Amino acid sequence: MESQNKVRQLDEYFSLIKKRLHVAEKNNPATFDILNISEAQTLIIMGPEGSMTMSEIAEALHLSLSSATSIVDTLEGKQFVRACYKDDGHLN
Repeated sequence: MESQNKVRQLDEYFSLIKKRLHVAEKNNPATFDILNISEAQTLIIMGPEGSMTMSEIAEALHLSLSSATSIVDTLEGKQFVRACYKDDGHLN
């Protein structure tokens, strides 16, 4: 029960962060250089999973594989994620 409360609280924090990023992005175009909404959503999706395939990321975000790959490539360039392919194709 305690862990469910912590998960719910963490989810609420992530939702708040996502909303604040969205507002910051709208009010200050310079924040786009740091992290945009799609990138933030991707990090939120990837966070609890640890490693995911590009297909899993695309499915979770309801995006095409090429769109998800583009976002992850951008996140890698910004050093938020590190592409590390395992034998099973998972990205760390």
